[in-house]
Amino acid sequence: MKSATAADGVAKGGAMGVVVYLCNKYNVDPMLTALAMPLVAAALAFASTKIGDPSVASFFGTEKK
Repeated sequence: MKSATAADGVAKGGAMGVVVYLCNKYNVDPMLTALAMPLVAAALAFASTKIGDPSVASFFGTEKK
C-alpha cells in the first residue's frame, strides 16, 4: 500500500504541475493560477474517490472488503 500511496502522490503532483505549466504557457495571471491550485487538488481528490479507494482518495488504492 505504501508504494501505491507514493505513486498516487506523484501522479497528482504531476497533474498539478501540468496545470501550472499550461497556465504559465498561456500567460494566465499568477494569482489566478495560485487560487486555482486548491480547486485542482480538490478535483483530483474527488476523482480519486470515484476511481480508486474512496476511503483514502487514492487512484491506485483498492477498496478493502
